[in-house]
Amino acid sequence: ETRGGGGSVVPYADPQRLVNIGVEHLAARSEYDAAVTAKLADGTVYAADEKHASRLVSMVNAKHVWIRNCSTQFFVNGVTGVGSGAKWVTVQDCRAVDPVSLITGGRRYPFSIAGQLVLMQRCESDGARHAFSFSSRLAGPNVFLRCRSSRDYGSSEPHHRWSVGGLFDGVDARIAIQDRQWMGTGHGWSGANYVVWNCTGALVCQEPPTAQNLAIGFVGERAKAAFDRPDGLWESHGRQVTPESLYEAQLADRLR
Repeated sequence: ETRGGGGSVVPYADPQRLVNIGVEHLAARSEYDAAVTAKLADGTVYAADEKHASRLVSMVNAKHVWIRNCSTQFFVNGVTGVGSGAKWVTVQDCRAVDPVSLITGGRRYPFSIAGQLVLMQRCESDGARHAFSFSSRLAGPNVFLRCRSSRDYGSSEPHHRWSVGGLFDGVDARIAIQDRQWMGTGHGWSGANYVVWNCTGALVCQEPPTAQNLAIGFVGERAKAAFDRPDGLWESHGRQVTPESLYEAQLADRLR
């Protein structure tokens, strides 16, 4: 408006991003040194070599990317990390199993999001630390849809530093949306304005300052949080709700 100083419309170019990239139908196994081992606190010995492949696909500064029908075994992390500067990315029907690394920070993140407008659907993880994770200071929206993890050594979660606008939809996993305070490298509140919709497994959902997190239709254990903070908004705990998928319902509305 003129009273606000006026404005203009200009064409927008994005030449620094790679565009229209697809990776499909790949199965990869990483070679590792089985003689390198470590022990868990209970004395269990596990393969811990780290001088081998970390991810099948990594990306930064890319858009309109898809990864589908890919699998990894024995990787330090797994299938993919969607890095900063990446947007409009779909990862679907992928599987990451039997990671080989130390079980400690920065490892075993088979499906991680540090970009924007990312959909990961029908993906599976076994043996991860943070199977389905969001990185720090994300603007969202980003979605994990109908994903499943097993034998977790940690939670699927917004991992640190106030990321916003994430959705766990129909995910079967250990999930935590909470204040992580001094954990990791000083993670603080790890997520705001997150929704957990019709998920199963175990869940922590807390309310951050100035925002809210919602757990709707969750079926499973209400897990113990790392620190005592107010609960987020829980509705229909123990009974799933309609629509079955929030993401798919919103998509259908948009396409009408």
